[in-house]
Amino acid sequence: MNLQEEALLDYCGRHSSAEPEWLRNCNRKTHLKHINPRMLSGHIQGRLLSFLCSLLKPSLVLDIGTFTGYSAMCLAEGLAPGGKVITLEEDVELERSISENIGASPYANCIEMVFIDALAWLKEHPQLQPELVYLDADKKRYAQYLEVLLPMLPPNSLLIADNTLWSGKVLDAGTAAGDADTAAIDQFNKLLAAQQKMEVFMLPLRDGLTIARKKP
Repeated sequence: MNLQEEALLDYCGRHSSAEPEWLRNCNRKTHLKHINPRMLSGHIQGRLLSFLCSLLKPSLVLDIGTFTGYSAMCLAEGLAPGGKVITLEEDVELERSISENIGASPYANCIEMVFIDALAWLKEHPQLQPELVYLDADKKRYAQYLEVLLPMLPPNSLLIADNTLWSGKVLDAGTAAGDADTAAIDQFNKLLAAQQKMEVFMLPLRDGLTIARKKP
């Protein structure tokens, strides 16, 4: 991200709804205590997740790859009464941070934390029908996630995938020899765009955010 892009993102943040206190604290602690804090969804993207979820008012949300819990809390803001976010994270070393962050929010009772290989867990729960899925997990397996998730999604549900521009590397995916992450994300993008049952919209927000709706 160049200086102008950073300045524009900062401008957008200053003219968007503010982060609630518990999200600001999560953001701050993540930057202080964790390597690669840019993996956090962050203010602008988090407000978009909350906004979309609030429009949909889902009863069940899957948050796949939660890092320090920021995305799960944003999604929980838009749940229907009695709704639930199941947040799946493979890195058990993050359990304490995630638990502390979510526990400090008003949504601790509606977020279920599962520390497991998310792809294996999804394959064991094909009966689930999440109305919203946020995918931000292992990039090399994005296409595998798509294969498992598509049959689970009910009509008018949303699939939101992060990092779909991969720092712009997808533009050179055909020549990026040995770059498995770029190749996998490019494959995912092509597969999702080709799904006739999905309406797909890719946003150049931060590292790329793709929003797909399953048609009725």
